[in-house]
Amino acid sequence: MRKTEITVIIAEDEPIILNNIAKKVENTDPRIQVIGKAQNGRETLALLNGQVPDLLITDIEMPGMNGLELIREVRRLYPQVHILILSGYSNFEYARTAIKYGVDDYLLKPISQSDLSAILTKMTETILSERRQLERNILSKTLHGDSPEILSPSSFPDENFLMILVHLGNLPSRYAALIHPVNLRDLWEQIDFNTFFSAHAEVDHTWIIDEANLYQKFIILHITDREIRPALMAMQLNNFVLESGIRLPYHILFHTVTIGYPQIWETARDMRTALPQYVSMYAQNYSLYPEGPKCPLPDHQQKRDHINFLYQLQNDTSYLQYVTTTLDSYAEAGYPQSITDDFIREAYHALPVVFKVDDKSALAAMSDTLSHLNTCETREQMNQQLRISIENMLQTQSTASGSEHLYHQLKHYIEVNYNQKISLDDLSDRYGYTPSYINRLFKKECGLSPLQYQTSLRIAKAKELLSTQADIDIKTIASTIGYDDSRYFSRVFKNEVGTTPSEWVRGGS
Repeated sequence: MRKTEITVIIAEDEPIILNNIAKKVENTDPRIQVIGKAQNGRETLALLNGQVPDLLITDIEMPGMNGLELIREVRRLYPQVHILILSGYSNFEYARTAIKYGVDDYLLKPISQSDLSAILTKMTETILSERRQLERNILSKTLHGDSPEILSPSSFPDENFLMILVHLGNLPSRYAALIHPVNLRDLWEQIDFNTFFSAHAEVDHTWIIDEANLYQKFIILHITDREIRPALMAMQLNNFVLESGIRLPYHILFHTVTIGYPQIWETARDMRTALPQYVSMYAQNYSLYPEGPKCPLPDHQQKRDHINFLYQLQNDTSYLQYVTTTLDSYAEAGYPQSITDDFIREAYHALPVVFKVDDKSALAAMSDTLSHLNTCETREQMNQQLRISIENMLQTQSTASGSEHLYHQLKHYIEVNYNQKISLDDLSDRYGYTPSYINRLFKKECGLSPLQYQTSLRIAKAKELLSTQADIDIKTIASTIGYDDSRYFSRVFKNEVGTTPSEWVRGGS
């Protein structure tokens, strides 16, 4: 683990004052260590070239390279170094200039222990906070397969890391990452992992790092006691999460072997791969990795039989009953989430085959349902969500099939009776739907209203008679196709065709 001390180099041209400052610095906090002392700017740069400190404390006026020149060089070469300047009243304007160069703070001589301690305490917290953030960034990049260039040789040298993977929800990781999380931040904030680990003296650092799948987080611990008992800590952590009041299913995969920094990426990869084998539906529990027991798996043939049987069910009620019963049996058997998820997806894929549901509609419904299933807290909630979703799909399909059947009935009736008087009220009485619904449905399917379609059939028949029977008169044609008034027929014909029946014949149409 990278040191917890704050390293300091002090630059002061008066040896007595230099040693006095160094003593006061180390008296401030046992975490602060003076690693170098210099009496001018050039000596200071030489020290920095050998070991870059966290903090440089420098006087403003020194022989050779003065404090301002030193600060400019340090800012150019080592921008990460924090700087505290020491200034007398006579050169306070130099201090003001130094502040413009980006120094963190300044002290006026003579320096008291209390003033120095107050500033160093504040700067220590800032430096440690930045260090934790830097280390968190390093670990985050490492978890995702990057090799951070910012990793220094002194970072993470020991073998004292423990890793924990926490998973929320009912879906395996390969699917949950695609689903938009609902109130997910609130769910995570409900579990105060930092409070738990801060109570363990053997844990000196805790990093909580987001995964690409927002339903998962890695917790990386740095421990000081190699004799730590991971199994006990895992059980205590699980109890802590339960007591937090979270109701969503979760699983804690606790790696029980301490590792070094170089093993973090490989361990994370292995834990992600292994997680689905440990996580069952609706459960709130934990597992020890790699030695903990995994979820049982169904026999391969049994799993295939369950899926194949979906395609043999032709009744809505039996289909829904079979889906929920099978899922209940999976939960009772403790099968992993991935097995349950596969069956749910197959239940939706079967709908277009068994019930002629539209493929795209089934896939859209499946995606929407999975987003709800992932945050169901109980088996009953999950089954209810599935029932509602599948029932809606089947009802929509039934409605669509019924509408299509009604349209074909209407169309056939009009074609057979095109020369009879037909009104929307007549069709409503015959088929039991409102006139407006019949009109809207027919126009949606045909592009014409029922009465417009009847007119088109009459005109088509009139054209046929005019073309095949040269001696037929207009009155006979009108009567044949359902018009009592030949003059009215001629007006309708001209309105539809653009010419009168006689003009149409003369035109050779």
